[in-house]
Amino acid sequence: MSRRTLWWGLVALVALGCNDDVPAAAEPGAGGSGGDVTGGTATADVATTSAAAGGETTSVGGGGVGGVDSVGCEQHADRWLCDDFEAGSIDPSRWETSVRFGSTVEVTSERAREGMYGLHVHLPSTNGANGLIRALGLGLPLPNNSLYGRAWVYVEGEFPPQHSRLISASGDLDGETAAYRLDVNQGELNSRYFTRHIHDNVQHGGLKKFGHAMPLDTWMCIEWHYDGVQNGMRYWFDGSLVPTMTVDGSESPLWEAPIFGQVELGWHAYQGGAGDAQGYDVFYDAVVLDAERIGCGQ
Repeated sequence: MSRRTLWWGLVALVALGCNDDVPAAAEPGAGGSGGDVTGGTATADVATTSAAAGGETTSVGGGGVGGVDSVGCEQHADRWLCDDFEAGSIDPSRWETSVRFGSTVEVTSERAREGMYGLHVHLPSTNGANGLIRALGLGLPLPNNSLYGRAWVYVEGEFPPQHSRLISASGDLDGETAAYRLDVNQGELNSRYFTRHIHDNVQHGGLKKFGHAMPLDTWMCIEWHYDGVQNGMRYWFDGSLVPTMTVDGSESPLWEAPIFGQVELGWHAYQGGAGDAQGYDVFYDAVVLDAERIGCGQ
């Protein structure tokens, strides 16, 4: 019996009575030297962000400065984590931030899906730059190692032509770090599975399933389910399941799930390109993580 199998036996008892980048191994060709700059420590057991006094904000039009009316995260008080960024800044009790090569991550009123504030990630180029928020600890993994997520995402202007990543959940897999991810190649979203062994010996950049074109200059609801028991991965875009990106545990090689101990959202670029110094921007809003599906209409 492997150490991982024994561990899950203990988790099941408790539940009955909850880079091509992974932290330990970045993809070759990810850019020059230089480390991440991190800040904040995730320590809370349950993370919910409330809106301003009264729990309600006004709006001045969806997708621009201010979005649709928001009641904050009160309706998601029973979820494992909810953040609508209406506090006006990144909460260090639930998120670490990581920036590299001049990237920035900040809460701003420049663009919001709900309420007045959203998270803005700016990459000055694709030369290995990243801007991320990282939920780590906070009671992870969730029951049965089942991680659902929902985020409203807005990509402004254009995608970089090179490989990049938006969302990742990673953790230990029998002593190796493995990650389930949502990546982008030339504007097409794809399911991605990365371990150093897979990258070095099976497929450069990890295993992948295309695809769905990511719309530009509009908000899209992205939902995901990372199923650590069934080794499965599913995505819904604006409420519709994407079959071509679905992983059901029957794949060979197996997309063997790690123990999901860390979740990242933002933008991570893996390769640089000539003449791409114009910068790239993505916005996030109304982020919810839980052990059950959240949906777009809540």
